Amino acid sequence: MVLNALRTATAPLSTRQIGETMVAIKGFTVETPKDWDKVLKLVVGAVKRMEKKGIVKMVGRVNNSGKGAMIWQLV
Repeated sequence: MVLNALRTATAPLSTRQIGETMVAIKGFTVETPKDWDKVLKLVVGAVKRMEKKGIVKMVGRVNNSGKGAMIWQLV
């Protein structure tokens, strides 16, 4: 699902945007911040594994201060 989100995107996606795409595709109900934390941890784990394999790369952060959501694109 992460790869699908990145393949169909017209620009790099943030971790949150990838998570939102996954939720929409799977039809999950995400109602609380705790639910979002779970989704985002799954996304971060997936993109980190793909980064190690050279499939995706982090190209920045949302607020450019080093503390915002990571932004990803296919290699």
